[in-house]
Amino acid sequence: EAERGAAAPGAQRANLPAPPSEGRGSVAAAETAAPEVRILAAERTTLADIPFVSFSCQATNPNKAPLTFVGYRPDSFGPPLQEGQIAPIYVVELKRDGEWHEHPMGWCGTGMDAIELPPGGSGSFGFAVPAGPQWEAARVGIRWSPPLTVPFEEVPLAGEEPFTTAWSEPFNPSASE
Repeated sequence: EAERGAAAPGAQRANLPAPPSEGRGSVAAAETAAPEVRILAAERTTLADIPFVSFSCQATNPNKAPLTFVGYRPDSFGPPLQEGQIAPIYVVELKRDGEWHEHPMGWCGTGMDAIELPPGGSGSFGFAVPAGPQWEAARVGIRWSPPLTVPFEEVPLAGEEPFTTAWSEPFNPSASE
C-alpha cells in the first residue's frame, strides 16, 4: 500500500509532498499498484569503529505494466550497476518511542532520473543506519509513479507532481536476533 512519506533532506525531486491520486505527468494511479518494497535481510556492520545495521532490500513491480521510481541511472556509477541492482532515492524512517521519524539522508542530483521498473520486474538495493538502542524498528520507502507522460525534467517541482511513497513492512532488529 502506498502512503505519504517525507523524502530525504537534500533529495531534489524526491523531497516533494505526496501527490493526489492523479498527478500531472502520470497516468491514473488507481490503474497501477504500488511497488512491493521489502527488507530481505539485515546485518550488523562496522565502519570507522561505528556500528551500523546494513539492510538488503528489494523492490518489485506487481503490475502488468511498467512503473517509474525516482532513482539513479545504472550508468551514473563507475562501474555501472550490475544486472538486478537498482539505486532508488529511498526514504528511511526509524521508530522511536512508538513514533516514526525520518532518518536524514543526502542525495546528489547528478544522474537522478525517472527509472522504469518493467512489469513483474524487481531490483535489489541496500541502505544502512547507525546501530544502537535509539530505534526499535526501521522501514524504507521509494518514490514511485505510474509511467510518466512527460519527461522527468518537466515533472512539477510542487503541487501535483506524480510521485508517492511505497513503504516496506517495518523491520524490528530485536525480532531478528
